[in-house]
Amino acid sequence: MTLCKSSKLPASLRLLSLVPVPAAVFVALAMATSTAVASERHEHGVAQLEVAQSGSDLSLRWQLPMDGVVGFEHAPTNTQEHKKVVQAHQKMSQAQQWLLPNTAARCVVTGVEIELPGFKPQPVSSDHAHDKKHGHQTGHDAGHKAGHSDASWQVLWRCAQPSALAAIELLALDMWPEVETVYVQGVVNKKQFALEIRSPSRTLSLP
Repeated sequence: MTLCKSSKLPASLRLLSLVPVPAAVFVALAMATSTAVASERHEHGVAQLEVAQSGSDLSLRWQLPMDGVVGFEHAPTNTQEHKKVVQAHQKMSQAQQWLLPNTAARCVVTGVEIELPGFKPQPVSSDHAHDKKHGHQTGHDAGHKAGHSDASWQVLWRCAQPSALAAIELLALDMWPEVETVYVQGVVNKKQFALEIRSPSRTLSLP
């Protein structure tokens, strides 16, 4: 891993949890990450990762082009493409299998937020597929197809031994073979940092 000289991550950090977490924790994490301001970028083969840790709470937020997640950036236009988006959503929902804080920290996932453009829990209808085939796109879908599209993945942990938190195995990169570089920035143990991870490395070492 090499230090990254310039900031490359979004300044904002939205924190949503599936279980109750004190509001003060969200404020602390958001304020910590917002100090590491950065500009949003859309670059193929590149993922951006925000890390924020405060006390026993740890947050990771990924952002990367949809092309690196499912192989395309437009809204799904057929059953096969829709299936790829659904499968990606299912895998990301199982965050505990893809992001592994070191065992000594005793961390458990407490919240997951996934944003995949075009995701719907049910397959596209035949009418919808027919419209796509003949070019009858809605404004929403046409907008996705015309421009770039990013995936966002937010995961929260509660760590029983936060002082032992030293590294996170980013096995999620095995889901995204197109991603060659991860720009990481955040705050851990009140220390601000920025670094770069290049494939085939899968380990994020924390300060």
